[in-house]
Amino acid sequence: RRAAGIEMIGPASLQHFVAIQLGMALRPLLGEHPGVLHFVLDPSTNGTFVAHDLDDEAVLMVSYDPSEESIDDYDTDRCLAIARRAIGPGGESVPIEVRSVGTWNMSAQVADAMRSGSTFLVGDAAHRFPPTGGLGLNTGVADAQALAWRLAAVHHGWAGSDLLDSYEAERRPIAQVNCEQSTTNAFKIVLLSDALGLLEAPTPEQIEATLADPERRPIIDAAVAEQATHFDMLGLQLGYVYEAGALVRTGDPPQGVEHPSVFEPTGEVGARLPHAWLDDGRSTLDLIALESMTLITTGDHERWSTAATDVTAPLTHVRIGSGSSAPEGWIDTCQLDDGEALLVRPDQHIAWRGTDPAALAPTIAQILETTP
Repeated sequence: RRAAGIEMIGPASLQHFVAIQLGMALRPLLGEHPGVLHFVLDPSTNGTFVAHDLDDEAVLMVSYDPSEESIDDYDTDRCLAIARRAIGPGGESVPIEVRSVGTWNMSAQVADAMRSGSTFLVGDAAHRFPPTGGLGLNTGVADAQALAWRLAAVHHGWAGSDLLDSYEAERRPIAQVNCEQSTTNAFKIVLLSDALGLLEAPTPEQIEATLADPERRPIIDAAVAEQATHFDMLGLQLGYVYEAGALVRTGDPPQGVEHPSVFEPTGEVGARLPHAWLDDGRSTLDLIALESMTLITTGDHERWSTAATDVTAPLTHVRIGSGSSAPEGWIDTCQLDDGEALLVRPDQHIAWRGTDPAALAPTIAQILETTP
């Protein structure tokens, strides 16, 4: 990215952390509440256990101030002491091995461009989010998926090179939204610390009194509920709709995701094709070809098939209701009228929907930046 002269936009540093990789078994300490993330909210050790393997490995994240400390201040003895305090009573008897120690910086940035000539940015090269919600990895995977089919199409000659310009038009707005949500999630943790009274550096006795106070309980419950988007964001992970890019839309632009936790599948142009199970155990997503565009028709199959002969790019024709039964409710979810067709890209996003077979060839040419 630096070699391409692309800058990052947004705060470069929100908080600094030490990551202590531990060889230990978390499972015996968790009882009936195993999980991947375990937040330690305690005045003496405020950190997070990330369980890579509940029986063998965890990483403990604790914040630090690089203006006052460095990685050299976190030797094995200190890291063991931090881990045992985080475990709480009985921590001294837990077998623990410090396997490695490193530092990392939490930022909230999106690249000001995702392409420079023949260089394309995906994943962490294109955006750096707070880890609260896991959107960094999810966004990066979708980046790769959106870029790969374009590169393949241009490389194999069935799309024009201008198709590559639409990658940034689609992915950068999604990265910006996800960056904002990840940052919001990170700051919401402060609400929980405040509800527990941890911001005033309380004694253990004061914390117990806070937890035992019935008037405090609704405040704590509300603060816990506010953390939900750390773990439940299918609306952002699967429900985003491309407004512009390698697609042809008629009518109003998409409304955007109303709530990050609410995922409502739709057959709108720019959206991911809705999933439903087929009778043979496959998903409707399994109908989408990886090496071509896919035409899904629900009626007038022969007219669409005839129109497909005018398409110069590879095209896979899927006939719903003719050898492939429509899952119950799926056509309604897609809001398909009788005889209407969907054109789906290899990344499973809908590129066009229409009722006129004569429009198929010129529409595909427009999307792929080729000559009809």
